[in-house]
Amino acid sequence: MIRKSLPVIVALALLLSACRLGERTIHLSDSPPQPLVTANGKAVQVYQSSYCWGDECADYVSAEEMLQDKKKDAIAANATFTFQYEGKQPKPA
Repeated sequence: MIRKSLPVIVALALLLSACRLGERTIHLSDSPPQPLVTANGKAVQVYQSSYCWGDECADYVSAEEMLQDKKKDAIAANATFTFQYEGKQPKPA
């Protein structure tokens, strides 16, 4: 009986282990990363808004309410923006 079921057990074990090979573990911080934004080399203030990150979601008030008492940055229409995030950077295309 054991001899007959051994190939089935081995095949099942191989099948289940192959399923685990396709899994990728993604380690996220507790909240999304905040970008460093510059316009023509000058830092621009950014604010966190609503998001879903991992299995957590956070809702904030509307942008109009959130920013009503904040200082607005004046930026030229033809400004060049850069966005930088901490952590692993993508490879250039």
